[in-house]
Amino acid sequence: MPSLDALVALAETLNVSIDYLLGISKDNIIDRETTIDISGLTEKQKKIVAELIETFREQN
Repeated sequence: MPSLDALVALAETLNVSIDYLLGISKDNIIDRETTIDISGLTEKQKKIVAELIETFREQN
C-alpha cells in the first residue's frame, strides 16, 4: 500500500479524492468543503488525523 504522502500527491496530481483512488467513492471530484488539507503536517500527525477520521466514521 502506498504511503499517505504518496496518496495525497497522486490525488492532488489527478485532482481526485483519496477516497476515489481507494475505490471508496465513485465521485472523483474533490469537494473543497469536505476535504482536509494535511500538507505541512508530519507523518506522525497525518497518521493521527487519519486514525481520528476512521474513529469518527466507526462511531456513526
